[in-house]
Amino acid sequence: MSARTDFLQNPPAFPILGNLRDPFAFQQLLDRCIGFIHWDTKSAFTRAKLLLLAFTGAYYTLSCLCLARINPTEVPLDHFFGMWFLVGGGCSCFSQWYVLAIERRHLAKVIEFLMDLQRRGVDHPTRVRYRPRIVLYSIIHWTTNVSQTVVWSATLIFTSSIAYAASSWFVKVLAYVFFPVEIVLIGLTANVSQINTFTTLLVFAVEFEILGEDFRRAFDEWKLDDLKSCVRRHQRLLEMVMLFRDKLKMYLLLSLQIYFFSITFCCVMLVIQLKTGDNQMVYTMTNLTTALFCLLLFGLFCDFLELKVTEISDQVFSSGWSKSICLDRSMKKNLLMILMRSQKRIKFTCGDIYAMSIVTCMNVINMCYSAFTLLMNMVQD
Repeated sequence: MSARTDFLQNPPAFPILGNLRDPFAFQQLLDRCIGFIHWDTKSAFTRAKLLLLAFTGAYYTLSCLCLARINPTEVPLDHFFGMWFLVGGGCSCFSQWYVLAIERRHLAKVIEFLMDLQRRGVDHPTRVRYRPRIVLYSIIHWTTNVSQTVVWSATLIFTSSIAYAASSWFVKVLAYVFFPVEIVLIGLTANVSQINTFTTLLVFAVEFEILGEDFRRAFDEWKLDDLKSCVRRHQRLLEMVMLFRDKLKMYLLLSLQIYFFSITFCCVMLVIQLKTGDNQMVYTMTNLTTALFCLLLFGLFCDFLELKVTEISDQVFSSGWSKSICLDRSMKKNLLMILMRSQKRIKFTCGDIYAMSIVTCMNVINMCYSAFTLLMNMVQD
């Protein structure tokens, strides 16, 4: 097995997670609370979600309006900077949530298809082996991002533009009280979109691995009914993964841009803090590490799925097809079609501009590092 797939191989035992029957369990829980796929106005979850989204949007809009009335010379520079951070960070998080929300029907179709495959073969050894690891990755990623959001809410708690613009002490208190809640909710909107994307990518990868195993077994045993079933499943999986890829293009482009500016911004702040000895350097390092981790996950999971799709041709070619095809040449056309389809790359892209892969992510990181070293040299000189 290639070293690129080792991170999902032979997972350790997780007694609690091992009892889960659905790799989308954690994703569905988050989606009900703050996501964009599950909408049922009769559900308490949906009503609470609408309330939270309405509060988040109202507070954000009011913050932007109040910021326009504030004189920068009358506000401490770090506080004024924190006000603009809410505007920029909120816009980034909302946009990530929105570009997936407008495609919710297509994304729901893809997830329902994958969940149906899971239900029909819930006890398949490969699904049982991978399921705890997928849920664990989702939980770790969610925890990491929430921790970063909590750090920002604690750091920027006194930078509410509403509090600075208000004349009433009661409004000021409310603005300061709800400000950290606003920061956390904004972070959750971006977080739920990432969990949705990562979970779907990993489940697709598992299904293509299972399909490759089924192809190999069907060719070895030469069961024509199983072969025809695998051919139909292969075609359907490719259709769904292509649909998912097409609906993900703008989201991946937006995410790449956001992480590029986030990493660059952290590098600039780190240079300033190293020069001034600011004790908030630890917060900056935490945010920088989280941004790097999330960016690399996008490239890693897209590459992982690409690898699983192309591995089907290896599974088929290394099976006993050469001997069996002589017995029934009617399968020759299907065999060639399978090999051709599995060799065709999915090509996850960022808005049809850049390929989303680990190579692209490393290039972005190299650009950020170059900017960091240039700034460090300028400061030292």
